[in-house]
Amino acid sequence: MAIGHTNPSNVVPANTPIDEASLSKFLSTINIPPEEWQKRLSALSTLVHSIPDYSATPTNNDDDKSLLPWYRSSKHVRRLFPVLKTYVLDARSAVVKEAAELIGTLFVVKLQIHPNHYDNNTDNNAAATVPPPPFIGKLLLKDLLPPLLQLSSQTVKTIRNY
Repeated sequence: MAIGHTNPSNVVPANTPIDEASLSKFLSTINIPPEEWQKRLSALSTLVHSIPDYSATPTNNDDDKSLLPWYRSSKHVRRLFPVLKTYVLDARSAVVKEAAELIGTLFVVKLQIHPNHYDNNTDNNAAATVPPPPFIGKLLLKDLLPPLLQLSSQTVKTIRNY
């Protein structure tokens, strides 16, 4: 890697084609009434579990011109926000609990950085030339923080009312 190179191999170049078929299918599947929450959660569970563990699968090389999966692009992962927000703020505790578990799996297991991107070199000069790899879910996490804080606030209010 050249000095000053700021594009680690897990950063999606702007012109990389993205395979978003499964994401688009999921987003169209959940356009059902909120009363059918079991079907909506089942669709989310299927989507989350269809993503391979990011930490266990290598990323595409910059030379590879094939389609990049949607879950390797922060902008495409961010498209889950409206759906996840409705799950997190749902009045049914079963929906919130299941959604929280799936969101946790998504962030902790599915979107983690591949171990090859960690710099195990103790040479400080070499480490300084390679920027740390970005976290794929950072935009989604940024968007989800306000609804999660709102959920926490609602929980505290409910507990205080007892």
